[in-house]
Amino acid sequence: MKKAISFDPKEYMIAECSVHDIEVYKQVFDYLDDDYDGMLTPMDLRKCIRDFGGYKPGRPFVYVAMSVFDTDDGG
Repeated sequence: MKKAISFDPKEYMIAECSVHDIEVYKQVFDYLDDDYDGMLTPMDLRKCIRDFGGYKPGRPFVYVAMSVFDTDDGG
């Protein structure tokens, strides 16, 4: 069960995104965050690619993708 964490999309606003955009991104993030820790892990990414991309990527691919996109190592 997911933890009830308060979320205010206005705290994440940037000029290029509306409040609705931020809410949608949060819904997608919450769906992908399997263990509900607020971080996306390589295994979360692997599951997403498998479920929505139609193939099972190997671990090297997933770890390279994480290193490219997660520039602050924060998940």
